Amino acid sequence: MSTNTHSHSYTELLLCLTGDHLYGMDGKAQSLSPGEVLIFPPGVRHDSGYSRHHGACTDLWFHFLTTKHVGINIVEHRVGSRILSRRVAFADPAISQDLQRACFLFSSHPLPDPPHRGKTGAFVFFLLHEILENLSAHGLCEQSAEVHPVISHIKEYITLNLGDRLILSDLARVAGFSPFHFHREFRRVEKITPREFIETERLKLACKLLERGRSVTSAAIDSGFPTCPHFNRTFKKRFGLAPVAWLKSRRK
Repeated sequence: MSTNTHSHSYTELLLCLTGDHLYGMDGKAQSLSPGEVLIFPPGVRHDSGYSRHHGACTDLWFHFLTTKHVGINIVEHRVGSRILSRRVAFADPAISQDLQRACFLFSSHPLPDPPHRGKTGAFVFFLLHEILENLSAHGLCEQSAEVHPVISHIKEYITLNLGDRLILSDLARVAGFSPFHFHREFRRVEKITPREFIETERLKLACKLLERGRSVTSAAIDSGFPTCPHFNRTFKKRFGLAPVAWLKSRRK
């Protein structure tokens, strides 16, 4: 397990739906059967994927993100085959409110006070029952990538902070993901990498500043490029013209 683990800054919850299998948590193998639940508090290391130690199973995963959003996936593991993961959306809008409440309860319990006890545990039990009843009544509704709440939040964060030093590890921390998982999820949703998205947004802003009469140096710095030569190279690679030549062509 030591070479196949990760941890998050948020709480995760795993509900086993079918199959019996082992799952690594905090250096120990936990046995799971249908109906059993594992709660991964923030910072607790656990398996980063389904390995040869996992039997055929179907699990329901909850990611109670630091952005107050909850990601839910049904993950199906077949031995000797690829893992199938489907993002879940629910027909009943009331579930969204209950998920936000669960997110608050998890974030308000530090490690010495486990979130699976007392009122929080009772609420989580109710929430799981509500979700399974909804799935039974309406079936599985896959959530489209275009409405991924965390990625939308990060895109907004990027556009509001283009002048800052936006690096992958910092963006992943804002999203509540590991850098690897954040990069993979962003690319899955947007079809481009976070770096490509940042570069595109900075070029958009630089173009607007140039059209407003700003100098090349000023536009480069205020749109977040580290140096003017770097801005010139990136601009020419994208548009086929240097910034000054591009501006002249726009005015014509």
